[in-house]
Amino acid sequence: MPDVEVKVEGFSDLLRNIKAFGSAAEAGAVAAMATVTGEIAEYAQANHSFQNRTGNLEASIHPLPVEKEGEQIVGAVKAGMEYAAHVEFGTSRSAPYPYLVPAVEANKQNLLDTTAAALKRAEHVVEVRK
Repeated sequence: MPDVEVKVEGFSDLLRNIKAFGSAAEAGAVAAMATVTGEIAEYAQANHSFQNRTGNLEASIHPLPVEKEGEQIVGAVKAGMEYAAHVEFGTSRSAPYPYLVPAVEANKQNLLDTTAAALKRAEHVVEVRK
C-alpha cells in the first residue's frame, strides 16, 4: 500500500483564530459579568423595600471583583453589614425584605444579553484576523 500524504493549508491560521476567539470571548465574558454585577448592586440599592434609617445597609451593597474559577466566571454582589442576611431573609422576629434576590432576578436577561454581545464582539476579533 502506498503512503498517502495529506496537506492542509491554513491550519495554523485556524488555530490562531481559535485561540484569539477564546481569549476575546473570555475577556468579554469577564467584562460582561463585571458590568452586570455592578448593575445588580445598583438595582438592589435603588429598589429595596426595607426602611433605610441609617443608609448603612444600602451603602454597603457593592459588586465584588469577577473571578475565573476553573471554567466558570463568577461574579458576586455583597451587602457588607452583619445584619444584611436578616433583612434579606427575615428572622423569627422580623419579616424578610428581599433586595439582592430580586436584583439578581431582574438582571438575568441583562446578563444573557450582555454576554451574547461580548461573544459577538469576540467573533469580530476572529474575522479581523483572517
